[in-house]
Amino acid sequence: MDSDPTINLLIDELQVAGAEWARHRPPQGDADRATVLAYAQAMYRQRAAFAALHAQGSAAVPALIAALAVAAPPQWRLIAQALGLLKDPQAVAPLIPAMTHADSTIREAAATALGWITDRRATPALLRALTDPAQGVRSAAAAAFTEIRDPRAVEPLVQALRDPHHWVRSTAASALSEQHDARAVLPLIALLADPNAEVRQTAIDALDALGDTRAIPHLEWLQEHDTGVTQDGKVCNSARGVAQHLRQRATSPPE
Repeated sequence: MDSDPTINLLIDELQVAGAEWARHRPPQGDADRATVLAYAQAMYRQRAAFAALHAQGSAAVPALIAALAVAAPPQWRLIAQALGLLKDPQAVAPLIPAMTHADSTIREAAATALGWITDRRATPALLRALTDPAQGVRSAAAAAFTEIRDPRAVEPLVQALRDPHHWVRSTAASALSEQHDARAVLPLIALLADPNAEVRQTAIDALDALGDTRAIPHLEWLQEHDTGVTQDGKVCNSARGVAQHLRQRATSPPE
């Protein structure tokens, strides 16, 4: 069955708008008014195309899947993003093969879209991507498991806590907090010694989400000794708050 011409026009508009936005660099402080307006117009044109396709719902999915087969990498990434935002399981099977594409930006976009769709059929491909050569792909695969709950992901995510890139370690910690699996507690406690303050902060947040009191003495040590600062504030203050929260939870009567 032929797709709605309106949907095809919207897909074309998404690709054209995306290409236009890609031509504009984010304006710097000394940019003139015309530069700022051109950037803003390109950005909002792309956003409008995404919104219009999203409003079409599942009716847009077959045409978007067809467009994947012929799109060049920049447009492919936009189409994959549109499919991910629609969260339609029809898109899972066409997206999974892209996890082995030669272009790492394609693999990263596919991992992100599959995470948004939250379908466990994507788990094997995403788990393999946790060891991808490209840091962006590994991060996207770990981030997918903040949305996809699957016990098969726990051990590979624990392994990802030792990734050489701090952003992958941090994202894996966040993903483990969403899996709600006790196997993650001790590895997350070990992550409190990470050299990166943002990673330590994420580990603290993850341990708070898991609610395991075994973390309390380690958090208390951090509150006395950690001098790290993140965009959210001092790591020691966060450790103090979570330690208190876990103690209160341990002494509170069950509901």
